[in-house]
Amino acid sequence: MGISEFPGPLVLPACGTMLNTGVCGALCPEYQIGEVVLPAIVRLWGGNDEIVLMSGGFGKLITVSVPVLSPDEKQMISGDFVDMECFYQAQWAINNAIPFHCMKVVSDSPRTDADSVAHLAHIAVVLPILTKSVENFAKKILKDGSL
Repeated sequence: MGISEFPGPLVLPACGTMLNTGVCGALCPEYQIGEVVLPAIVRLWGGNDEIVLMSGGFGKLITVSVPVLSPDEKQMISGDFVDMECFYQAQWAINNAIPFHCMKVVSDSPRTDADSVAHLAHIAVVLPILTKSVENFAKKILKDGSL
């Protein structure tokens, strides 16, 4: 289900920066649904390689290959957040000398039993936050090239 290889042909000739954005699950109770996070590190679940993210502020994002839906599954993962694509994209960007940023919005908490109906309800709540946050983040990168 997750991305196993980020495809190179998607690169635009003048691509100077890559931004991974979307939703993530919180693995720690201190993060709330709708909170914008800039993970400091991304790691592939079950792997040892970690990538330090240039946009990182705090926390470790764990990329998994299948959805993590239940509180019991979330407890088995050592990190702060979980997603399904960031590690592969960051690895590809680094291998191609493209600056890589990551910004996520928390869509579910460690105690959320994320069946599809509940997950879609949370997405409806966080989508406006995500849209505005991406817009502000992109403006900052374009304005001064850094965070």
